[in-house]
Amino acid sequence: MIISVLTLFPQVIEPFLGHSIIKRAVEKNKVQFNLINWRDLTTDKHHTVDEHPYGGGSGMLLMVEPLVKAIKATETKFGPAHKIMLSPQGNLWQQKKAEQISRSLHQKHLMLICGHYEGFDERLLHYINEQISIGEYVLSSGESAAVVIVDSLVRLLPGVLKKNDATTDESFMQVDRQRLYELTDDKEVLKQPEETVTLFEYPQYTKPENFQGHLVPKVLLSGNHAEIQKWRYQQAWKKTKIRQKK
Repeated sequence: MIISVLTLFPQVIEPFLGHSIIKRAVEKNKVQFNLINWRDLTTDKHHTVDEHPYGGGSGMLLMVEPLVKAIKATETKFGPAHKIMLSPQGNLWQQKKAEQISRSLHQKHLMLICGHYEGFDERLLHYINEQISIGEYVLSSGESAAVVIVDSLVRLLPGVLKKNDATTDESFMQVDRQRLYELTDDKEVLKQPEETVTLFEYPQYTKPENFQGHLVPKVLLSGNHAEIQKWRYQQAWKKTKIRQKK
C-alpha cells in the first residue's frame, strides 16, 4: 500500500512512522509513506496556503487551489489515489471501515488530507472521495487523526503482524451471529441486525495466578482449548452487550 499524507506539518507525523509495527511494515515493503507539505508546491512569494473566508468570519481557511495542485502532483507521481479528507463532518472511522480499506487498497494508493486553521474551502469536496472523522471532538489539526488511521490500517495489511491471529482476536473481533449464539446460548445474539457481530476483546490474564485475592478464571488454567474459546466468546459478548446498552 502507498499512503500519501498531505500535511502542513510533516514533522508531526514523521517520528510516528519510525517505530514499532509501522516501522516493521515499511522495512518489509508492505507500505510506503509519502509526507507531502503542500506549502512547498505554492509559487507565490509567501507560499500562501490560507486566506480569510469570503463573507467574513474568524480565522483563516485553507485555500482550494494549492491543495488541488498538491493532489494532482501526488497522483501524477504515485498513481491514482483514494482521497480521504480528515474532517469532523466526515463518517466515523470504525474497525469495519479500516478492514474494508485495508482489503481494497492494500496494493493501491491512499491519500489522507490533513486540515488546519478553520478548515477547508468547501470546493475541495469536488476533488476527494470521502470525508472521515475519528470522533466527535475538536482537534487542532488533522495530523493526529491521520496517525490514528495509519495505525489502524497498517496492522491489518497481510504479513505485517507476526501472528495470524493478532488482528482477529483483539478489539474489535468479528464472529458469525449463529456461531456466537451457539457459543453463548443467549437469544439476544439473534436480535443483532447484522449476520456478522463485532465484539469487544475478551478479558486476558497473565502471571501471577493470584494477585491480592484476584484470581485468574479457572477455565483459562484448564488446558481445555474448546472450553477456553467458548468462555472467551461469552465474555466478549458480555462486554459488547454492556457497551450497546449505554
